Amino acid sequence: MAVHRVVVGGGVFVVGIIALLMASSVAAYTPVVIMHGILDNYSTMQPLITNIQTAHPGTQVVSLNINNDVDSVVHMWDQVQNAIAAIQSLPASFANGYHCIGFSQGTLVMRGVIQSWRFHQCKTFITLSGPLMGQFGDTAVLNQYFPSYTRDAFYLLFYTNEMQNHFSVANYWKDPYHINLYDTYSIYLAAINNEKQTANSTAYRNNFLKLDRMVNVGGPDDGVITPWQSAQWSFYDSNLNVVPMVKQSVYIDDSFGLRTLSAQGRLYSCTVSGILHHFWYRDLGVFNKCVAPYLD
Repeated sequence: MAVHRVVVGGGVFVVGIIALLMASSVAAYTPVVIMHGILDNYSTMQPLITNIQTAHPGTQVVSLNINNDVDSVVHMWDQVQNAIAAIQSLPASFANGYHCIGFSQGTLVMRGVIQSWRFHQCKTFITLSGPLMGQFGDTAVLNQYFPSYTRDAFYLLFYTNEMQNHFSVANYWKDPYHINLYDTYSIYLAAINNEKQTANSTAYRNNFLKLDRMVNVGGPDDGVITPWQSAQWSFYDSNLNVVPMVKQSVYIDDSFGLRTLSAQGRLYSCTVSGILHHFWYRDLGVFNKCVAPYLD
Protein backbone atom coordinates (compact mmCIF):
# COMPACT_ATOMS: atom_id res chain seq x y z
CA MET A 1 0.00 0.00 0.00
CA ALA A 2 1.32 3.42 -0.90
CA VAL A 3 1.92 5.81 1.99
CA HIS A 4 0.54 9.27 1.36
CA ARG A 5 2.15 12.00 3.39
CA VAL A 6 0.17 15.13 4.12
CA VAL A 7 1.97 18.18 5.48
CA VAL A 8 -0.16 20.37 7.73
CA GLY A 9 1.41 23.28 9.57
CA GLY A 10 4.82 21.68 9.46
CA GLY A 11 3.63 18.26 10.76
CA VAL A 12 3.67 15.08 8.76
CA PHE A 13 0.72 12.72 9.00
CA VAL A 14 1.27 9.24 7.69
CA VAL A 15 -2.28 8.96 6.42
CA GLY A 16 -1.81 5.70 4.59
CA ILE A 17 -0.53 3.86 7.64
CA ILE A 18 -3.31 5.19 9.84
CA ALA A 19 -5.90 4.21 7.27
CA LEU A 20 -4.36 0.75 6.98
CA LEU A 21 -4.40 0.26 10.75
CA MET A 22 -8.01 1.39 10.98
CA ALA A 23 -9.04 -0.89 8.15
CA SER A 24 -7.22 -3.87 9.61
CA SER A 25 -8.86 -3.38 13.01
CA VAL A 26 -12.29 -3.48 11.42
CA ALA A 27 -11.43 -6.39 9.12
CA ALA A 28 -9.75 -8.41 11.87
CA TYR A 29 -12.88 -10.33 12.82
CA THR A 30 -14.72 -12.79 10.63
CA PRO A 31 -18.33 -11.75 9.89
CA VAL A 32 -21.14 -13.63 11.63
CA VAL A 33 -24.49 -14.88 10.29
CA ILE A 34 -27.26 -15.75 12.77
CA MET A 35 -30.50 -17.72 12.32
CA HIS A 36 -33.28 -17.24 14.87
CA GLY A 37 -35.53 -19.92 16.36
CA ILE A 38 -39.16 -20.93 15.91
CA LEU A 39 -41.74 -18.18 16.51
CA ASP A 40 -38.87 -15.73 16.94
CA ASN A 41 -37.69 -13.14 14.45
CA TYR A 42 -34.42 -11.64 13.32
CA SER A 43 -34.59 -8.79 15.86
CA THR A 44 -34.86 -11.26 18.76
CA MET A 45 -31.17 -11.98 18.29
CA GLN A 46 -30.11 -8.42 19.17
CA PRO A 47 -28.65 -9.37 22.59
CA LEU A 48 -26.32 -11.83 20.86
CA ILE A 49 -25.36 -9.24 18.25
CA THR A 50 -24.59 -6.75 21.02
CA ASN A 51 -22.41 -9.27 22.86
CA ILE A 52 -20.47 -10.10 19.70
CA GLN A 53 -19.85 -6.48 18.76
CA THR A 54 -18.92 -5.54 22.33
CA ALA A 55 -16.38 -8.34 22.55
CA HIS A 56 -15.13 -7.86 18.99
CA PRO A 57 -15.73 -4.24 17.91
CA GLY A 58 -16.26 -3.80 14.20
CA THR A 59 -17.53 -7.32 13.57
CA GLN A 60 -20.14 -7.44 10.84
CA VAL A 61 -23.11 -9.40 12.16
CA VAL A 62 -26.28 -10.21 10.24
CA SER A 63 -29.35 -11.83 11.75
CA LEU A 64 -31.20 -13.28 8.78
CA ASN A 65 -34.48 -11.45 8.21
CA ILE A 66 -36.38 -14.49 6.97
CA ASN A 67 -39.23 -16.70 8.19
CA ASN A 68 -40.05 -14.43 11.08
CA ASP A 69 -42.66 -15.21 13.73
CA VAL A 70 -45.45 -17.47 12.39
CA ASP A 71 -43.60 -17.94 9.09
CA SER A 72 -41.00 -19.92 11.05
CA VAL A 73 -43.28 -22.96 11.24
CA VAL A 74 -43.24 -23.62 7.50
CA HIS A 75 -41.49 -26.57 5.84
CA MET A 76 -37.78 -26.66 6.79
CA TRP A 77 -36.50 -26.94 3.23
CA ASP A 78 -38.35 -23.73 2.35
CA GLN A 79 -36.54 -22.00 5.21
CA VAL A 80 -33.20 -23.39 4.05
CA GLN A 81 -33.74 -21.97 0.57
CA ASN A 82 -34.71 -18.60 2.02
CA ALA A 83 -31.58 -18.59 4.18
CA ILE A 84 -29.34 -19.42 1.21
CA ALA A 85 -30.89 -16.59 -0.81
CA ALA A 86 -30.41 -14.18 2.09
CA ILE A 87 -26.76 -15.16 2.54
CA GLN A 88 -26.14 -14.81 -1.20
CA SER A 89 -27.35 -11.21 -0.97
CA LEU A 90 -24.95 -10.25 1.83
CA PRO A 91 -22.20 -7.68 1.21
CA ALA A 92 -19.01 -8.71 -0.54
CA SER A 93 -17.19 -8.65 2.80
CA PHE A 94 -18.89 -11.97 3.59
CA ALA A 95 -17.57 -13.63 0.42
CA ASN A 96 -14.35 -14.85 2.04
CA GLY A 97 -16.13 -16.66 4.85
CA TYR A 98 -18.26 -16.13 7.92
CA HIS A 99 -19.16 -17.85 11.16
CA CYS A 100 -22.67 -19.29 11.53
CA ILE A 101 -24.76 -19.28 14.70
CA GLY A 102 -28.15 -20.94 14.98
CA PHE A 103 -30.53 -20.89 17.89
CA SER A 104 -33.05 -23.68 18.58
CA GLN A 105 -34.79 -24.59 15.31
CA GLY A 106 -32.44 -22.14 13.62
CA THR A 107 -29.57 -24.57 14.21
CA LEU A 108 -31.29 -27.05 11.92
CA VAL A 109 -32.07 -24.39 9.32
CA MET A 110 -28.42 -23.37 9.30
CA ARG A 111 -27.34 -26.99 9.24
CA GLY A 112 -29.48 -27.52 6.17
CA VAL A 113 -27.81 -24.54 4.51
CA ILE A 114 -24.35 -25.92 5.25
CA GLN A 115 -25.09 -29.46 4.11
CA SER A 116 -27.13 -28.72 1.01
CA TRP A 117 -25.24 -25.72 -0.41
CA ARG A 118 -21.81 -26.53 -1.81
CA PHE A 119 -20.93 -22.85 -2.04
CA HIS A 120 -21.38 -22.14 1.66
CA GLN A 121 -18.49 -20.30 3.29
CA CYS A 122 -19.31 -21.12 6.91
CA LYS A 123 -16.12 -21.49 8.95
CA THR A 124 -17.28 -22.10 12.52
CA PHE A 125 -20.81 -23.32 13.16
CA ILE A 126 -22.09 -22.63 16.70
CA THR A 127 -25.37 -24.27 17.67
CA LEU A 128 -27.24 -22.81 20.64
CA SER A 129 -29.52 -25.51 22.07
CA GLY A 130 -30.76 -26.96 18.84
CA PRO A 131 -32.54 -30.30 18.28
CA LEU A 132 -29.67 -31.66 16.20
CA MET A 133 -30.75 -35.26 16.70
CA GLY A 134 -34.46 -34.51 16.82
CA GLN A 135 -37.18 -33.50 19.25
CA PHE A 136 -39.44 -35.71 21.34
CA GLY A 137 -41.19 -33.56 23.89
CA ASP A 138 -44.17 -31.28 24.31
CA THR A 139 -43.45 -27.58 23.95
CA ALA A 140 -45.45 -24.38 24.17
CA VAL A 141 -45.32 -24.19 20.37
CA LEU A 142 -46.88 -27.62 19.92
CA ASN A 143 -49.47 -27.02 22.61
CA GLN A 144 -50.41 -23.77 20.90
CA TYR A 145 -50.98 -25.38 17.52
CA PHE A 146 -52.22 -28.81 18.56
CA PRO A 147 -53.73 -28.57 22.05
CA SER A 148 -55.52 -31.92 21.82
CA TYR A 149 -52.34 -33.92 21.13
CA THR A 150 -49.85 -35.32 23.62
CA ARG A 151 -46.22 -36.25 23.04
CA ASP A 152 -46.92 -39.92 22.43
CA ALA A 153 -49.67 -39.17 19.91
CA PHE A 154 -47.87 -36.65 17.71
CA TYR A 155 -46.50 -39.38 15.48
CA LEU A 156 -50.04 -39.90 14.15
CA LEU A 157 -50.02 -36.31 12.95
CA PHE A 158 -46.40 -35.64 12.08
CA TYR A 159 -45.62 -38.83 10.21
CA THR A 160 -47.89 -37.96 7.32
CA ASN A 161 -47.01 -36.42 3.97
CA GLU A 162 -49.31 -33.48 4.66
CA MET A 163 -47.55 -32.40 7.84
CA GLN A 164 -44.07 -33.18 6.53
CA ASN A 165 -44.73 -30.80 3.66
CA HIS A 166 -46.13 -27.98 5.77
CA PHE A 167 -44.98 -27.92 9.40
CA SER A 168 -41.36 -27.45 10.48
CA VAL A 169 -41.44 -29.39 13.75
CA ALA A 170 -42.77 -32.45 11.93
CA ASN A 171 -39.57 -32.37 9.86
CA TYR A 172 -37.40 -33.08 12.91
CA TRP A 173 -39.85 -34.89 15.19
CA LYS A 174 -38.16 -38.15 16.18
CA ASP A 175 -40.38 -40.57 18.06
CA PRO A 176 -38.20 -43.36 19.50
CA TYR A 177 -41.27 -45.60 19.78
CA HIS A 178 -41.93 -45.29 16.03
CA ILE A 179 -38.52 -45.08 14.38
CA ASN A 180 -39.78 -47.03 11.38
CA LEU A 181 -42.29 -44.27 10.67
CA TYR A 182 -39.64 -41.60 11.20
CA ASP A 183 -37.42 -43.37 8.66
CA THR A 184 -40.29 -43.57 6.20
CA TYR A 185 -41.74 -40.08 6.49
CA SER A 186 -39.03 -37.69 7.68
CA ILE A 187 -38.02 -35.60 4.69
CA TYR A 188 -35.59 -33.34 6.53
CA LEU A 189 -33.75 -34.63 9.59
CA ALA A 190 -33.50 -38.21 8.34
CA ALA A 191 -32.23 -36.82 5.04
CA ILE A 192 -29.47 -34.54 6.35
CA ASN A 193 -28.48 -37.23 8.88
CA ASN A 194 -28.15 -39.58 5.90
CA GLU A 195 -30.29 -42.04 7.82
CA LYS A 196 -31.96 -42.56 4.47
CA GLN A 197 -30.03 -42.48 1.24
CA THR A 198 -30.95 -39.77 -1.24
CA ALA A 199 -29.41 -38.37 -4.39
CA ASN A 200 -27.82 -35.70 -2.19
CA SER A 201 -26.31 -37.96 0.48
CA THR A 202 -22.72 -37.59 -0.73
CA ALA A 203 -23.08 -33.83 -1.04
CA TYR A 204 -24.54 -33.53 2.46
CA ARG A 205 -21.43 -35.21 3.87
CA ASN A 206 -18.91 -33.33 1.76
CA ASN A 207 -20.48 -29.96 2.47
CA PHE A 208 -20.64 -30.64 6.21
CA LEU A 209 -16.93 -31.45 6.25
CA LYS A 210 -16.11 -28.06 4.72
CA LEU A 211 -16.60 -26.62 8.22
CA ASP A 212 -13.46 -25.62 10.08
CA ARG A 213 -15.16 -26.54 13.36
CA MET A 214 -18.50 -26.95 15.07
CA VAL A 215 -19.47 -25.98 18.61
CA ASN A 216 -22.58 -27.54 20.18
CA VAL A 217 -24.00 -25.65 23.15
CA GLY A 218 -26.68 -26.98 25.51
CA GLY A 219 -27.56 -27.77 29.10
CA PRO A 220 -29.78 -29.80 31.44
CA ASP A 221 -32.07 -26.93 32.47
CA ASP A 222 -33.09 -25.93 28.94
CA GLY A 223 -36.72 -27.00 29.37
CA VAL A 224 -37.61 -27.15 25.66
CA ILE A 225 -35.22 -29.32 23.65
CA THR A 226 -36.05 -32.91 24.58
CA PRO A 227 -33.89 -34.66 25.42
CA TRP A 228 -31.64 -31.67 26.02
CA GLN A 229 -28.69 -33.84 24.95
CA SER A 230 -30.03 -33.71 21.39
CA ALA A 231 -28.24 -30.35 21.30
CA GLN A 232 -24.99 -32.34 21.49
CA TRP A 233 -25.87 -35.27 19.21
CA SER A 234 -27.31 -37.69 21.79
CA PHE A 235 -30.85 -39.06 21.75
CA TYR A 236 -33.32 -41.54 23.21
CA ASP A 237 -33.41 -45.23 22.50
CA SER A 238 -36.72 -47.12 22.46
CA ASN A 239 -36.72 -47.21 26.29
CA LEU A 240 -36.12 -43.46 26.58
CA ASN A 241 -32.57 -43.96 27.75
CA VAL A 242 -30.29 -41.26 26.38
CA VAL A 243 -27.70 -42.81 24.09
CA PRO A 244 -24.52 -40.69 23.82
CA MET A 245 -23.25 -39.35 20.53
CA VAL A 246 -20.46 -41.90 20.16
CA LYS A 247 -22.99 -44.74 20.28
CA GLN A 248 -25.39 -43.19 17.79
CA SER A 249 -25.49 -44.94 14.42
CA VAL A 250 -24.94 -41.66 12.55
CA TYR A 251 -21.65 -41.30 14.45
CA ILE A 252 -20.55 -44.93 14.24
CA ASP A 253 -21.31 -45.06 10.51
CA ASP A 254 -19.97 -41.53 9.99
CA SER A 255 -22.99 -41.06 7.78
CA PHE A 256 -22.59 -37.31 7.27
CA GLY A 257 -19.09 -36.72 8.63
CA LEU A 258 -19.74 -36.23 12.36
CA ARG A 259 -17.18 -38.84 13.46
CA THR A 260 -14.61 -37.45 11.03
CA LEU A 261 -15.12 -33.93 12.37
CA SER A 262 -14.67 -35.26 15.91
CA ALA A 263 -11.62 -37.38 15.08
CA GLN A 264 -9.93 -34.40 13.51
CA GLY A 265 -10.45 -32.29 16.63
CA ARG A 266 -12.96 -29.99 14.97
CA LEU A 267 -16.02 -30.82 17.10
CA TYR A 268 -16.59 -29.10 20.44
CA SER A 269 -19.29 -29.29 23.11
CA CYS A 270 -20.07 -26.62 25.68
CA THR A 271 -22.48 -27.52 28.49
CA VAL A 272 -23.89 -24.93 30.89
CA SER A 273 -26.34 -25.59 33.72
CA GLY A 274 -29.03 -23.18 34.87
CA ILE A 275 -29.88 -21.75 31.44
CA LEU A 276 -33.50 -21.73 30.27
CA HIS A 277 -34.11 -22.15 26.56
CA HIS A 278 -34.60 -18.52 25.56
CA PHE A 279 -31.55 -17.34 27.46
CA TRP A 280 -28.89 -19.11 25.41
CA TYR A 281 -28.50 -16.12 23.10
CA ARG A 282 -28.87 -13.54 25.90
CA ASP A 283 -26.73 -14.84 28.75
CA LEU A 284 -23.31 -13.17 28.91
CA GLY A 285 -21.80 -16.11 30.79
CA VAL A 286 -22.83 -18.49 27.99
CA PHE A 287 -21.44 -16.08 25.42
CA ASN A 288 -18.10 -15.72 27.17
CA LYS A 289 -17.71 -19.47 27.72
CA CYS A 290 -19.26 -21.01 24.62
CA VAL A 291 -19.34 -18.43 21.84
CA ALA A 292 -16.64 -15.76 22.10
CA PRO A 293 -13.68 -18.19 22.24
CA TYR A 294 -14.68 -19.59 18.82
CA LEU A 295 -15.11 -16.29 17.00
CA ASP A 296 -12.12 -14.61 15.42
